[in-house]
Amino acid sequence: MPTNDFTSIMSSITAGLTGDAKHDIAYLMSQAEAYKDHPLAKEVARECGRMMWDLMPEDAKAEFDQALDDDGADLHEAMEKAHQLCGEGRVEEALAVLEPQARRLDDLLASGWFADDSQSVYLDFDDMTDYAVWHAHTTETREARMVTQPIAVVYMAYGSCLYDLGRYAEAVEALHKAIRWNPASAQLRFELAENYKRLGYMGACEAALEAAYPCVANGAQMAKWHRERAFVAVERGQLELAAAHLVASMAFEPSDLAVQEMLYICEKFGRDFSQMSGGAAVRVLEERGRPVTADADTIAALADLVAVLRDEGQLAEAASVAGDVYDLTGDETARRAAEELRAQAGE
Repeated sequence: MPTNDFTSIMSSITAGLTGDAKHDIAYLMSQAEAYKDHPLAKEVARECGRMMWDLMPEDAKAEFDQALDDDGADLHEAMEKAHQLCGEGRVEEALAVLEPQARRLDDLLASGWFADDSQSVYLDFDDMTDYAVWHAHTTETREARMVTQPIAVVYMAYGSCLYDLGRYAEAVEALHKAIRWNPASAQLRFELAENYKRLGYMGACEAALEAAYPCVANGAQMAKWHRERAFVAVERGQLELAAAHLVASMAFEPSDLAVQEMLYICEKFGRDFSQMSGGAAVRVLEERGRPVTADADTIAALADLVAVLRDEGQLAEAASVAGDVYDLTGDETARRAAEELRAQAGE
């Protein structure tokens, strides 16, 4: 098996380490070169690189870190500038700032930058919630490693500008790139669905929403998921189902958008669902095989994350996630945990 072969190779290489940093760095470089034609050359080179990093003197590490920081600072500066321009309604100018960054990422990634190998998969999560959600649903057995640049964020911002300019097909391409790096983002999948909606591809829109469901990790996202499913149901003439989704959405987040859509159904189709109760909405959704709240595995992962964050002393973050669990489930235990954690965090 490749994993066993890799393990054997690395065991053989590490056996040649002497404890002398200068010697061992040169030795590891020679070993990476020796395996350059091996099927596991990429994996061996990366692991040798990690060991060389550990052996590097602190001043050399600091110099390398500074170079990365400088590179990242340029990217963050571009993102901030684009955000400012979008806020001022100058979307074309924002796109002009972001497009070179997106193209630069395209070139770097095409050259093998952060390419997955048999040992590792590279991702760009926003936070621990993204990782917990991804981990709850993935079949991936390789080690997840975080990239050092905001790849998903750049592609998402680029896609958002393209959407604002009506370039929906290009936005879809950018968002697919973003999802490759952060597959746990519900927001990315919502934006993808919106672009498909604008293109009139309702099947693709619905598929994007179905893919978003396991990623839903808080009440606001759950409400949005229901509103988006309601829109698709209206387009398909499934008015009662649409109304049920809208009523369910209001349980997670009151929204004028849901009210307006309900009024639209009444005015356009002469069907008044304004008196539909929460219980009736649940029955309709269950009859159609639609979920009411978030995926059970996602909720369990969030509950586990609360404990992890608490144990690590990240009390404010733990309180926030506990609040999300309460919003999704109505579980009083989660509500009390959130309150206690906020108090401990001094909020």
